[in-house]
Amino acid sequence: MDGMRQAWQDLKDRLGAMTTNQRLVLGMVGVALLISASVFGLWLGREEQAVLFADLTAEDASKALAELTKRDVAAELTNGGTTIMVPASAVHRLRVDLLSEGIGSSGVVGYEIFDQRDWGITPEEMEVRQLRALQGELTKTIESLRGVEAARVHLVMARRSIFSSQSTEPTASVVLTLNRRVGITAAQVAGIRSLVAGGVESLRPDHVTVIDNNGTVLSESYAEGVAGASDRQLELKKEVEQHLAAKAQATCS
Repeated sequence: MDGMRQAWQDLKDRLGAMTTNQRLVLGMVGVALLISASVFGLWLGREEQAVLFADLTAEDASKALAELTKRDVAAELTNGGTTIMVPASAVHRLRVDLLSEGIGSSGVVGYEIFDQRDWGITPEEMEVRQLRALQGELTKTIESLRGVEAARVHLVMARRSIFSSQSTEPTASVVLTLNRRVGITAAQVAGIRSLVAGGVESLRPDHVTVIDNNGTVLSESYAEGVAGASDRQLELKKEVEQHLAAKAQATCS
């Protein structure tokens, strides 16, 4: 007990010996440390967020947020208000609950777009619906893959013309939001390219570009890591064979 009193007295004596400026600086340092500790504590206590729904319309985003507020779930909007993030531990339960109530289901639309019969639809509008349905079905399939939290598929269909210079081949782009803890493998990237190519007539897998939400081109970087080494080996082998052939020819001559 006497030791604590002595320590307190020593502290008071040291503070009393300080100038006003020194006390002010010490106070500011103490406040800064307190704020830093509080922020760090909040950061540690904050649960990792995951994508609940992506590519939502403004109406669906509003409905989903209202329902999450009723359930006292901390949610935030990203990607210009089209994506809703919620705590990762509750994402699957919330997705099932909200979809069962018809909330968020219109974010990605597949072939259910044809459930409503519109007799006055034009051929151009039907073509747009077919494209949207195909993109939606591919998106839902890709989102079911392990490591993929959300996806978006963009298709550019082939344009046929009697003039070959005006004809174009189909292409596709796939944007992925990945789970940071699980990630995605090179085989999955190749599988996604094959999946999309298989769903579109005349589309080749090498015409399907896959990128993540950070803008990294996965279809190139993963191919470089997996197939790049073998390609370089083939080129090296070819160079060695050409060198040996040239050397043999020079020796014979």
